[in-house]
Amino acid sequence: MRDTYMNAFSKGLSLSNCIQDLTLSNTGLTDSRGINLIRNLKRERIRTLDLSYNPGLTREFYKCFCNIYLQDERNQLLKLLLEGNKIGDSEVKMICNALIESNSHLSLLNLSKNDI
Repeated sequence: MRDTYMNAFSKGLSLSNCIQDLTLSNTGLTDSRGINLIRNLKRERIRTLDLSYNPGLTREFYKCFCNIYLQDERNQLLKLLLEGNKIGDSEVKMICNALIESNSHLSLLNLSKNDI
């Protein structure tokens, strides 16, 4: 998904009041595209977020994801899928700390096939 498409897609998502499950598996997300996306998601609506198989997402993205999304009190995420993203120990620690601090409602966290 190119930057131009991600900008349009993200803006469309920010206007939606009905999307609860978002699957962006294997879409070539980069840090800038991913950050653009999470800034525009309605945290109170999204229940399932699948960002699997996007190894272009780095520590920069996960840091923003934790700070902007996971620690937001409006976050209603139940399922987070991050399979095959080449996530390392430090990113997992960051994600888990953000989930603990936010009193998350998360019931499924898929971190399989990463570099943990």
